Amino acid sequence: MSSLVDKESQQTDVDQVAQDWKVPLEHEIDMGGHTKAVTCISSEPAGNRIVTGSLDYSVKIYDFGGMDSRLRAFRSIEVDDGYPVVSIAHSATGDRFIVGTGSCQPKVYDRDGKEIIKFVRGDMYIRDMAHTKGHVMEVTGVAWHPAQTQRNTVLSSSLDGTLRVWDLEGEATFGGLTCRHVLKLK
Repeated sequence: MSSLVDKESQQTDVDQVAQDWKVPLEHEIDMGGHTKAVTCISSEPAGNRIVTGSLDYSVKIYDFGGMDSRLRAFRSIEVDDGYPVVSIAHSATGDRFIVGTGSCQPKVYDRDGKEIIKFVRGDMYIRDMAHTKGHVMEVTGVAWHPAQTQRNTVLSSSLDGTLRVWDLEGEATFGGLTCRHVLKLK
């Protein structure tokens, strides 16, 4: 009897929080797919698709327009074998997304999950990070430039202490995009 009372009081607490924060609990769904914890999520600006990244090294793309009752992702991508996904961001137009993993090379994908470009790895033997063409340690975050006029500009951060600005139409070396600007943190 006491467990029934506890469940009712917990439900009342949840309902109160939902009411205070205006959270629509009746539209909640549980989308499975990842085998480990989800670390990041990004939604297209239109809200049709979401992309999730996880500690299981995979990215899953969910399309709400084509989703059936099984609530499964329509595409699963393993970005870098053995590296957890730490950051995902959609472009302002929603036609691409960038993924940062525990490796030092972010990647850009089109909205259907096809790899567009991989960023170059920096030279870890150069001490001054301003003279390397890419990150030399794990990526910690990625983001798109918010202005529509700069739609091919992305930013990445890394444990190497740098923020790097990348131009997706810029110079590529051996199939990898080289960075345009380096900001060093002290």
